[in-house]
Formats: sequence, C-alpha cells, structure tokens
Amino acid sequence: MAKSKKKRLVGVHSTVFFYQIWKEKKTYQEYLNKLVAPLIRGYYVDEEFEKRILKRESQQSTFVNKEFAFPHTTNQLSQHIVLSVGLITDQGLAETGGNGVIFLFAIPEEMTAEVENELFELYDILFELIKMGIDEFIELAPTQESFLKLIKSKGERLHE
Repeated sequence: MAKSKKKRLVGVHSTVFFYQIWKEKKTYQEYLNKLVAPLIRGYYVDEEFEKRILKRESQQSTFVNKEFAFPHTTNQLSQHIVLSVGLITDQGLAETGGNGVIFLFAIPEEMTAEVENELFELYDILFELIKMGIDEFIELAPTQESFLKLIKSKGERLHE
C-alpha cells in the first residue's frame, strides 16, 4: 500500500511535494498512473496532465538510467511546482526487476522568475541525488521526511 503525503519544504516556497513508497511489482506506466491519480483528484494538476505525461513518455523515455526516471510536463492548473516522488522497493519495477525512483514534475505553464529559479535548483538537487545511486537513495530517503531533509541538505551544499 502506498503512502502519500503533501508537504512544503522550508525555503522552497513554490513547490508542493508528494512522496509514495511502493513494494508491489508494477510496470513503469502503472506507477506513473499511481503518481498522477492523487494529483488530479486533489486538483493539483489539470485533467489533461496525465495524457501529456504519457504522450511525452511514448515519444521519449524520461529514464535517466535504469533506476531513476524524471517525467515532467506542464501543469495548466497551478502556478506552483508539483513534485511527486515514487520510491519503488523490493525489486518492484517490472521492466528491470530492480528498485527505482520516479521524480514526477508538474511545471507551471507560466512561471515567475522566482518559480523558475526554484525549478532549476530542484533539478540540480535531483541530479545530485541520482548520482548517489539507488541503494544509497533508499538508505537515506526511506520516508518523505528523510527525503525532504536530504534535498534540503543537497540544496545547502549547492549554495556553499
């Protein structure tokens, strides 16, 4: 059973975070659907968001490597960035038989300079997390709270 929570990170003012943990074996597309459904139900993204994500994935996979995926498209409903993270454990990613992380971004169609800067900073942080590898990610971010601490820590290091 997936746990899903919404949270704002201190210092990140324009982003809404969700974090889900899955232990069952599913396909990447099934996991995408599980990430998107609560966002639509909660009115965090527009109803066409899922179609745009799936269309984009059909044109080009957003897997950075076999463990991390970075699907993203515009969101016509909100001026906030929405980041929904899915942590797949127990070798639950059907395509690879391994663990994985999906960083699903809903990006405002129109952004202020502040929101755009925040988006670029989040991208930098997430690419730092991807460099860690899946095993270290699972060890350091097994919960939403630990994930938020980790990205805050990575963000602070980027500003040193």
